[in-house]
Amino acid sequence: MIAALTALFIALRRFAVVLAVAYSAVFVVVVAVCATRTPKAAAESRVALRIDVKKSNRMGPLLDERRLLADEVDWARARGDAARVRATSNEIAAIDRLLSEINR
Repeated sequence: MIAALTALFIALRRFAVVLAVAYSAVFVVVVAVCATRTPKAAAESRVALRIDVKKSNRMGPLLDERRLLADEVDWARARGDAARVRATSNEIAAIDRLLSEINR
């Protein structure tokens, strides 16, 4: 049993570079195939889902920031930091105003 494991280890050690190169080559081919299909699939999804790219480029980051600020408000409330809750809530209100302007 030990002799078999030792022989396997020696065989794998000898071919480690070959195996690593083969694995890397397969990985590169898979990434290349996926990369060539992605733009077409994205365009099809954009049409099918009726996504307005200009609007989403402006709204997406604002929505993300709003969610993060909402988490910050929850954290400040849990700590009892009323001043921070007010300040962060004001930031959320400003983002809400921007979002309503974009949605017009």
